[in-house]
Amino acid sequence: MATTEVAPGIVIDDAVQAGKPLIKGTRVPVEVVVGHLAAGDSMATILSPRVGPAS
Repeated sequence: MATTEVAPGIVIDDAVQAGKPLIKGTRVPVEVVVGHLAAGDSMATILSPRVGPAS
């Protein structure tokens, strides 16, 4: 299946992350970003690069 943009910046591709909605250009599921926002994390924290597993 080709990548389908379902909203601006959100794509679905059955071959990536089991077809979950992703942030375009990444393999990051939308649910991860929404979860961080719901937990009160700032956009700066969410967007900061991570090295290795989260602690």
